[in-house]
Amino acid sequence: MDLLREFAAEQHGLVTREQCLACGLYPGALVRAIEREEIERVLPDVYRLTGAPPSRHQDLMAACLWSGSGAASHRSAAALHGLKGYDLNARDAQGVLEPLQIIAPKRGLSVPQVQVYRRVPNPQFVMQAEGIPVMNPAMTLINLAEVEPDPVVFENTVDEVMRRNFASEMQLRWAMAKIAGPGRRGVGRLARLLDDRGPKDGPSASAFQKSVRALLAPEGDFVEEYEIRDVRGRLIAVVDFAYPPLRLGVEGDGFEFHGGRQGWWHDLRRRNAITARHWTLLHITPDDLADPRPFLSSLRAAMAA
Repeated sequence: MDLLREFAAEQHGLVTREQCLACGLYPGALVRAIEREEIERVLPDVYRLTGAPPSRHQDLMAACLWSGSGAASHRSAAALHGLKGYDLNARDAQGVLEPLQIIAPKRGLSVPQVQVYRRVPNPQFVMQAEGIPVMNPAMTLINLAEVEPDPVVFENTVDEVMRRNFASEMQLRWAMAKIAGPGRRGVGRLARLLDDRGPKDGPSASAFQKSVRALLAPEGDFVEEYEIRDVRGRLIAVVDFAYPPLRLGVEGDGFEFHGGRQGWWHDLRRRNAITARHWTLLHITPDDLADPRPFLSSLRAAMAA
């Protein structure tokens, strides 16, 4: 049992039937160990050592061990990689735990509370995270492109992966080329997003700014990073978003910029120069995104004035 415990320590308290046999726990001894409650069956050919506390990580590991060559994927993979907005303990609107996801070729059996995508995972895209086999960040983005309904959430996740150097654009395009084929709609969605990105849409672009962009889109044709110039063509300021026909600008105050006295002084001079040229400047903060109704009310009033 000591050797078996070593396996379990690296697998969230779990062992496989094959590992039991390798440790000398042959079928008869395995049955007796179950009867003595030293181990318990959690899935076919997957066992938990008594005393190992259950967890969502353990559930995900059990599904991967059951599948043989499977790996955590989609939202579960995003959670293991620590991407914002993804959690193995996520619940739906009714408070029910959302299913875990794995990619595995195994057929004929189902796993409670686990969604199995029937594919053969390419070993080139499988890594370990928290001791669990998981699709790497590039493949995770391709998989998320299949299931994430919110375009802003998906684009923010792509930005996060690139910003944290989990995968470069070159690596993403290489992964897409490697697995492109009929039925892989995630490839097309990610490719379109990368193709549409301009020089200002790099991984340093904040998720906050992208959320503001999405909020303004239905209100009018706002121009991003708009240059305000004087009659001689000299640059006065660059505003985050502008509606030039009405001389209306929107600045996103994300708290990460303009710190200190010098930054405060510069902002005041800049704001005075903008308003002196008959521009209206509105400000939006992350708190406004939580409930955008007051900001949108002010925006619409400014546009109507």
